[in-house]
Amino acid sequence: MFRTPITASILGLALLTVGAGCRSSEPESPQTHMAAGHMPAAAHEGHDMDMSAGERQRPDFAHKGLVILDKVPEVPQAFTSALGVAVDDYYGIAQAFASDDSAAATSAAKAMLARVEAIDDAGLGTDAAAAWKSHREVLRASLHQLMEAEGIAGKRQHFSHASEAMYCAVRSFGGVSGAVEVAHCPMAFGDVGAYWLARDKTIANPYLGKSMPTCGTIEETLAAR
Repeated sequence: MFRTPITASILGLALLTVGAGCRSSEPESPQTHMAAGHMPAAAHEGHDMDMSAGERQRPDFAHKGLVILDKVPEVPQAFTSALGVAVDDYYGIAQAFASDDSAAATSAAKAMLARVEAIDDAGLGTDAAAAWKSHREVLRASLHQLMEAEGIAGKRQHFSHASEAMYCAVRSFGGVSGAVEVAHCPMAFGDVGAYWLARDKTIANPYLGKSMPTCGTIEETLAAR
């Protein structure tokens, strides 16, 4: 069965404040960072799953149809192993953005997209297949758009959407060798905020990069499968 929406009140399993409430010395331009939940309609079209069997996700997620399974299902080892490798690719994108390296982020996104496309979903049950479909569609769209976007600000916008899909995939299936930290930047996209996944509790902000590298909090720890 599907999990009910995860609310902010229970996303505090491993709360660690690192520079919470920090403010940049230079205000963000609205044209530079759009709100994570307010992408142009064309960018969303066809990628939010409207699944009557599932619950809508976090109210601060841009993609409302992403599914989180109520219980980690039994799935082929090949699937979880491939997902784990895709998570490693995702970390490469986050690291590139934290270093303000747009070219490296694009290259890492290309590698991750190829990995996602190669994941074999044969053998997944009905609920698991529906959940992965919701994750995969957002990942495909976001990674494509990240690669095509001009400028690092636009690429970071699409990374925030890929982060939502990866969160839901890891939460649903596991597939990683170690714990995954869920970090939040309250200042991203004009103080709307955005999430990302990290290998450990060290804050290396992919949305603000070198300008404010430690701005953010760890809000949840996802245990390895």
